[in-house]
Amino acid sequence: MIPQQLGQSIIMSRLLILQSKRLVMSSYQRRLEERGGQEATRERLEQLRKEIQSAQHHYRSAVLTWDSPENHDYWLTAYSRLIDIGRHVIAEMREAAVVLATAERHEVVADVEGLERMVGGWLRAMRQTMVASAS
Repeated sequence: MIPQQLGQSIIMSRLLILQSKRLVMSSYQRRLEERGGQEATRERLEQLRKEIQSAQHHYRSAVLTWDSPENHDYWLTAYSRLIDIGRHVIAEMREAAVVLATAERHEVVADVEGLERMVGGWLRAMRQTMVASAS
C-alpha cells in the first residue's frame, strides 16, 4: 500500500473501533434502563466510557498523523483537540489560582481570560469548518 492508502486504512480502522464501542455502550445503556440498576452493567458501562475515551484519542491521533490538512476532518479534529486541551488548562489554572497570593491570582485570571478568548476563537473556526464541510 502507498502511504496515503495506509493512512486512510488506519484512520478508518480507528473510526470503526470507536463506533463499535459506542454501539456496545448504547446497548448496555438500554439494558440498564430496561432491567434496572444491575451493578455488573453499571461497571461495564464505566469501563466502556474509558474505552471510548481511549478509542477517541487514538482516532484523533490517527487523523492528525495520517490525514491531509486539505480535508475538513483534519481541521475539525485539530480544533477539537485544541479546545479540549484549552479547557483542561483553564480548569487547572482556575484551581491553582485559589492558593495564590492576590497579585498572582489577578495575573492568572487575566491569563485565563485570554485563553478563554483563544478557545472561543477555535470554537468559531471549528464551526466555520463544519459549515464549509456541509456545503
